Amino acid sequence: MTMIRLYWAALGLGLCAGVAFMAAMSWRFGYAFEVYQMPLLGLLGGLILAGGLFLLVPVLILQSLKSPAAEQRRILVIILLAGVVMRLLLMPSEPMLEDDYQRYLWDGAVTASGQNPYAVAPQMARAEKAADSKIGQLAARSGKIIERVNHPELRTIYPPVAQAAFAAAYWLKPFSLLAWRGLVLVLELAALGLLLALLKALDRPLIWSALYWWNPVTLKELANSTHMEAVLLPLVLAAVYGAVKRRWLAAIGATMLAAGAKLWPVLFLPALLMKLRHRPAQLVAGLLLIVVMAGLFAWPVLAAGLDQGSGFVAYAQRWTTNSALFPLLEQASQGLFAAVGLTAHPYLPGLVVRGLIVAGLVLFALWLAWRKPVDLTWTFAHLAFAVFLLSPAQFPWYYLWVLPFLCLYPYRGLLLLSALIPLYYANFYYFVTLGEPGFARSLTVALIWLPVWAVLGWEVLSGKGPLGVGALVGAPANRV
Repeated sequence: MTMIRLYWAALGLGLCAGVAFMAAMSWRFGYAFEVYQMPLLGLLGGLILAGGLFLLVPVLILQSLKSPAAEQRRILVIILLAGVVMRLLLMPSEPMLEDDYQRYLWDGAVTASGQNPYAVAPQMARAEKAADSKIGQLAARSGKIIERVNHPELRTIYPPVAQAAFAAAYWLKPFSLLAWRGLVLVLELAALGLLLALLKALDRPLIWSALYWWNPVTLKELANSTHMEAVLLPLVLAAVYGAVKRRWLAAIGATMLAAGAKLWPVLFLPALLMKLRHRPAQLVAGLLLIVVMAGLFAWPVLAAGLDQGSGFVAYAQRWTTNSALFPLLEQASQGLFAAVGLTAHPYLPGLVVRGLIVAGLVLFALWLAWRKPVDLTWTFAHLAFAVFLLSPAQFPWYYLWVLPFLCLYPYRGLLLLSALIPLYYANFYYFVTLGEPGFARSLTVALIWLPVWAVLGWEVLSGKGPLGVGALVGAPANRV
């Protein structure tokens, strides 16, 4: 075994050992324990250590690119097998410090039973008598699940494509975390396959896939916590792959499916439609596809109504978590309202900032679409980066939006988040020990984001660009 392969094997074994330890300790995060009884600092330290080890991966990739193609293929086998082992180790683990999956299991049951998941909040369903309604009977069968859904007063926020995935897990086995986790694994494997196909189509070394497949954030948030980003990632990658292959209608369809899981991929559409501006028949077909799919996705949401009980409305109005930039912009907005002597509704300054961010992202997407020549992989990647960096909520699992794109454009600042974004979980420790003081949350956000913004700023201003870009591309950018 060559030295570089030995380094890969040693790092893979180290990460597997860390994952095995995380799986073994996960039972201490079950519902039988109060938060103060959970080994919070152990988890936090382990995730940060794993993230620090992971930062060796891009270094190994750059060294491995100097090896012959046959050696790179052997390294790829190590990457793929170790990643599968890590995920299998986490299959029986208890989700740690996350309970979103309870909503997925409940929504999947509602959707699979033919009811509108946007119509009734879990709290209302629990109040229904089983003998009087179908939703009441379903609530009774769900056992503890409906009691553990977070924000039970709100109707679901998850879009229809996500609901279809939740329903598929319910059909596999009703109210089963293992069924949902198995589906997440299948979706992750699909995402990996599409990522490898995309790298190959762009003539990029396949070992860059390790930036996604070995990332500790991916392992924690998908293999352990089973977040629904697993539904989003293969659809986003299918859209990018369709664009690279110049299958424009397929790319538009995949983009709309991705938007049916999380809304933000609609920003890909201007660049895709621009590719059809000289093909009237395909342009009309693409626009028709967008309208039909958007109508199908919007109908159940609109039929249930967009009021204060809607998760979509609540999210748009007040969800702000773990962001360094958004609170500063919100404070500036509040200051402007005060400066002109206006008394604003508590949500209004934030809504103004959210509206400006959305408008800015739309303008950015339009500008990228009009640029010539257009590299769609660069366009899609930087749209994803912009959405994540400007999002009012920056949960660790939102980092997954950009991870596949870091395999193409590995910015040092964004890679640094692999070690820093687990600090988000320090908030649970502060909550228990200090009563969740504001300064503790602010300190956590600063520790996460100040290094990231500093390194990103250096990369942009110095012209360094993504890590190892010469080795990564090796030729002019792939124009599609």
